[in-house]
Amino acid sequence: MDGRHADVPKPSADVSPERAGRERRPRLGPVLLVLLALDAVGVIGLWIVSLRQGAFERGLFTYQLEGTVPIFHLAAEFGMALATLFAVAGWAAGRAWARPLLPFALGMLSYAAVNALGWALHNDVTTALPMLATLVLAVLTMAMIIGAGARTHRRR
Repeated sequence: MDGRHADVPKPSADVSPERAGRERRPRLGPVLLVLLALDAVGVIGLWIVSLRQGAFERGLFTYQLEGTVPIFHLAAEFGMALATLFAVAGWAAGRAWARPLLPFALGMLSYAAVNALGWALHNDVTTALPMLATLVLAVLTMAMIIGAGARTHRRR
């Protein structure tokens, strides 16, 4: 006998045995996860529409007066959206790899929201509201994750 009891449930394969017993995943409601996923899908959709309407008419690989080469900006935006989608799906499925990926994606989302907010206030104020909503959503989610971690890991 290896000292284990048959009635003790085995942890998920992607969680180390020592972590499985001591760390609880913060509970993020389904509404919050759906909003994050919709936010990520919205980013992808907005870029597809913008590109189809002729954004970056000088080309994706041509230096722009705004100080960027568009392909790098698009790679960051699509990477952020995909990281957020994967993190949300992993979190909803209870996968351990989503635990570090979600805060990373939220950081990317927060940065993009602040950066885009500056663009919106300069170019199109009506688009500032979705940027603010994204920032609030990301900060609220991060606060929930950090707060749950603080309750789990008390000082001794």
